[in-house]
Amino acid sequence: MAAKGNKLTPRCREAEVAEKVRLGGYVSEYSARNSNGNVSSVYSVTNSRGFVPSTDYFNKEVFSKTLTTYKIVSKGSFAYNPSRINVGSVGLYGGEDEGIVSPLYVTFTADTSKIDNQYLLAFLKSNIALRQIRNLTAGSVRDSLKFSALGKLLLPLPPLPVQRRIAAELDKICELKKNAETRLEKLDLLVKSRFVEMFGDLKSVVAIGDRFETQSGGTPKSSEKEFYENGNIPWLTSGEVGQGIVRKVDRRITQAGLDNSSAKWTPIDSVLVAMYGATAGKVGLLKIRATTNQAVCSILPAQGMIPEFVYYAVSSKTDWMIQQAAGGAQPNISQGVVRKMRIPNPPLALQREFAAFVAKVDKLRVNVRETVAKMDMLYRSKLQEYFG
Repeated sequence: MAAKGNKLTPRCREAEVAEKVRLGGYVSEYSARNSNGNVSSVYSVTNSRGFVPSTDYFNKEVFSKTLTTYKIVSKGSFAYNPSRINVGSVGLYGGEDEGIVSPLYVTFTADTSKIDNQYLLAFLKSNIALRQIRNLTAGSVRDSLKFSALGKLLLPLPPLPVQRRIAAELDKICELKKNAETRLEKLDLLVKSRFVEMFGDLKSVVAIGDRFETQSGGTPKSSEKEFYENGNIPWLTSGEVGQGIVRKVDRRITQAGLDNSSAKWTPIDSVLVAMYGATAGKVGLLKIRATTNQAVCSILPAQGMIPEFVYYAVSSKTDWMIQQAAGGAQPNISQGVVRKMRIPNPPLALQREFAAFVAKVDKLRVNVRETVAKMDMLYRSKLQEYFG
């Protein structure tokens, strides 16, 4: 409900007059250990999904084989990585069975007679709380937030029924956003299914290196301010490849940065492959003229190959690329691996038919993306209304 003029609606007024309290008076740290080794479900906490099985998050086991020092979490427990909470990596455990997290995590519970768990979680992930957290961690080792510092956070604490109503409203917005995101996923699966239907059994294939030119980028020295300040050249990093269709990038470099590094211009309709680390194997289609860092392999447009077809063809080879990757804890895909990748080589008419199908699906995607954006904006405005 919106505010009119200088008058607050009843809902806004409740949030406005809520007493601000120190979080430390309402939460308690605990460190119950898996000393007998009975619990084997290992979780990580992410900023977007909360608690997730570690094997799902990392796509393999990265945790210790000895789990007796890991911390137990039960339903209603909070956990966060002290060096990651400043980006919202805090979760509320909802499982019926106990789980465990790394001993590096901080685990705590809230006094539910005074504070609603979902209300507290929404606060901790809000920009209002994150700004306080960044102030509390400034200058500390790796910006780590100890539990004692977490207790210094100031949060508005309206009566419990009001907290629950606020949490329910925020949950509803999240549900609508999630439903829209699920529709996007289904549309993406529709296109992938169509690709397999049209090209899955095609006998004619071609190696990327035999048909396309490829290149990687570079990173200007971060110590040289003139390479970045007031830059107007889009500079894409490997973490942004996962957008899929890349129409914007967050960072810019200057002409001096471009001239004094291995960064180079990448043409529109290039297919991008993230080569290193956690994003290795992610594939994108560039729809703006941009430069990239060295962790991105660009497959440049080639005559007789429709970009949308190439994008989905390369995307279908993600698992293969990961299997070919070298390195230790995280995979590294070389440009050589990308060049030897073999994709279907259909007639141009068949590629155009597939691209036309993709275009029709993209029209549906536009409306769904708008819904996602509107729900995201509404959620942020509600957080500001209730916690700001």
